[in-house]
Amino acid sequence: MEDNFSQVALLYELSLTNVKHRNPEDIAGNFIRKILSRKALNYGAVWLKDVEKEGVVHFSSLYAMPVTWEAVDTTQQRIDQLFKEGNLALTTESFFFGKELTGHFAYFRLLDIGILELYSSNDAEKLCEDSVYPLLDVVQQLAATIESGFAFKKLKDEIGHRKRAEKYQKNSEEKYRKIIDNIHLGLMEVDNDEKVLFANESFLRLTGYKLDDIISKRASDIFLQPDATQAREQLKEEHKKRLNGVSSFYELPIIDKEGNEKWAMVSGAPIKDGTDQVVGSIGIHLDITEKKERELSERKLLAKLAEQNQKLNEHQSYLNAINDFATRLIKAQGIESIAKEITENVVKQFRFTDCMVYLVDDDKKSLTQVSSYGVDNKKGILKKPVSIPIGKGIPGQVAKTGIPEIVNDTSNEPRYLHDGGGLSELAVPIITDGEIVGVIDTEHSDKGYYTDKHQETLTTIANLTATKIKNALIRKRSKRAEKALLESESKFRSIIDSALDAVVTINMAGDVTEWNPHAEVLFGYSKEEALGRPLYSLIIPHHYRKAHTEGITRFKKTGETRVSNKRIEITALHKDGNEFPIELSIKPVTIGGRTFFSAFARDITQRKQAEEDMKMALEQQRELNKMKSQFVAMTSHEFRTPLTTIQTNIELLAFRLEKEELAAKEKIEKSLDRINSEATRLTVLMNEILLMGKIESGNIPFHPVPTNIHELVKEVIDQSFSNQRDGREVAIKMVGKERDIRIDPNIYTHVITNLVSNAFKYSPEAGNPELHLIFHREHLEMRIKDCGMGIPKADIPKLFNSFFRAMNVGNIQGSGLGLAIVKEFIDLHKGTIDITSEMDVGTTFIIDQPYSGASAN
Repeated sequence: MEDNFSQVALLYELSLTNVKHRNPEDIAGNFIRKILSRKALNYGAVWLKDVEKEGVVHFSSLYAMPVTWEAVDTTQQRIDQLFKEGNLALTTESFFFGKELTGHFAYFRLLDIGILELYSSNDAEKLCEDSVYPLLDVVQQLAATIESGFAFKKLKDEIGHRKRAEKYQKNSEEKYRKIIDNIHLGLMEVDNDEKVLFANESFLRLTGYKLDDIISKRASDIFLQPDATQAREQLKEEHKKRLNGVSSFYELPIIDKEGNEKWAMVSGAPIKDGTDQVVGSIGIHLDITEKKERELSERKLLAKLAEQNQKLNEHQSYLNAINDFATRLIKAQGIESIAKEITENVVKQFRFTDCMVYLVDDDKKSLTQVSSYGVDNKKGILKKPVSIPIGKGIPGQVAKTGIPEIVNDTSNEPRYLHDGGGLSELAVPIITDGEIVGVIDTEHSDKGYYTDKHQETLTTIANLTATKIKNALIRKRSKRAEKALLESESKFRSIIDSALDAVVTINMAGDVTEWNPHAEVLFGYSKEEALGRPLYSLIIPHHYRKAHTEGITRFKKTGETRVSNKRIEITALHKDGNEFPIELSIKPVTIGGRTFFSAFARDITQRKQAEEDMKMALEQQRELNKMKSQFVAMTSHEFRTPLTTIQTNIELLAFRLEKEELAAKEKIEKSLDRINSEATRLTVLMNEILLMGKIESGNIPFHPVPTNIHELVKEVIDQSFSNQRDGREVAIKMVGKERDIRIDPNIYTHVITNLVSNAFKYSPEAGNPELHLIFHREHLEMRIKDCGMGIPKADIPKLFNSFFRAMNVGNIQGSGLGLAIVKEFIDLHKGTIDITSEMDVGTTFIIDQPYSGASAN
């Protein structure tokens, strides 16, 4: 019975303390924790439903059970068996409020925090009667129920004792709360899900948050950067230690409310409940941000010092290598030896895979390899020198721009010229006096090997060698030039001596210094006779000597001459006194600061005679052409007049036949038609002869203008070929984008009319002729096609000759001038005309006409 007092006292105590608790949700938690902390209360207590504000607790039922059940395992026995064994129980009549269950024994046991199960002794089924009771009322009723059997004074004493203990505990909690809030260390308590339960003022100052901002939120979501993977993994491992009851000490980067990073030294420990279960953890946080910043600054400083020290060592190493290279370079003289010093020392001193030196050729269009050295060519043997066009490949590009270039991976570089790849490459120009004379090109087997320091060092080497290479090139070119000069002089002498022209050279005084063998033949003087004598006394006629002397004097004063660099025709004197025509060209030449005049002369006596003969022949031809033109004009006029008279009279006779009735009218009409047809044919013939005469004399008016050829073709077809007696018509087809063409519309009308007329005339009873307009990019292609008799292959080359007709035309009328005129008109437009033909299949005339045409005459 003593223990029953303890149960009631406990319940009463809880009712008094928890009603005033600042967070009503803690009532249930504190209630259950205190129950669990009592070893004597394994069975009995409350089925907790809910907690409201002001301390109101919802229960299904409330019971106090005897402590003698502490060791009973109800999962193994039926409930009614427990009572038969003499265990003390209380009836529901005594302790259940709100509804009586007379004759039933009931008990309950704790399943989990806040969860209890109520059982009936009869059938062991759960009773879940819902009721709502303020906790204080329940406890008071419990106390009143058992007051008759026990001394309630003891209950009051128990309560008084507990209230004094509670007051002492409250004072202690307030004292420790003040200590926790004022300590400079940040404290934070979290549950097993890392949700924040508590944080002191120091921690809130460290992070910049208010307590309400972080309560019930995951600490890692608040205080760690989203991308802080390492810190999250570290915190995850530390959390595992807490769950296993292990404390630890570690450093962690966190962020405050403003997103600023801070460092905390954390001492973490698990929090356990009365059953020794881990229910959370607490962390003590010391702000070590300044310390970490100092450490970081010190590390950066040490790293910078180490880097600078390494650079100094590398720089000293490069300086030593360059100094050694410069010493070796002094002894090298020729191009090959200088280039070899570069390639060999660069590979050995700087551990490059290979090195090549290229020099710019004299034509400034390509690079030629002059030295090569590498790990695979330690003898530096140059078997087949490589030639690279300027601008091609990496060396060629550097030679073009004069800018050093580093390639980290040649396998991704389309300009890399050699097979394979996967290397890194460095190329620098060799420049002296602003002129690029060569390129140093190096490679290394490691990708991304070269640095700016490598480039700087190789550029220094290039600068050291640039002047020496240029001087060596000058010496080499000078020797080559001297050799070439000797060869050139020898060749020149051979050319002069073997020249068909007379070559005579005089100095500024007018004395002969050169007299080749042909001059001996042309002028009659031997070389010995001519050298050293004034030129005017040898070959210049008297009427030219004054001009010769004045010309030399003028050149001395002004440096100008009227006859130099020209071909002139003049007369010269032979030794025998004979004056003859020559063609003369004079060229001033300066050698070693002295000026000479070289004259090249040839006898043009025969040519002048031929020119006179040709001139006379041309004059005769002009007279003949003039006479022909006059004849054509006269003939055309003389023919046209009677033809016009004949046609006029035919028309008059036809008119009278219509008015008069004659027995032989039909025969007379046929005769008139025949006469009219022949007269028309003669008229066409005369027109064509007259037109050909104008063409030959160049009197055809030609006025090209931009013309819509498609519209012009349709107009010609509609006017001249729309009413054929046999019902045929021209099929016009067009291909490509239509555009204007520069032609003379009148002349092209004649071309189209002639070719289409022939297509009808030479394909009787055949299909429709076709005219195709094909617009190409630069020119128009016009095709006139018929399905007629075709043209013999042997006749095609002569078809554009005047008065020529193919052998198979038979009785088909024609003058043989139409195609000749068409050809002249197409030539006038800078176009071309071709023919394709197959016997008994048809003929196609193909005109290719440039869009630009030709200029007007």
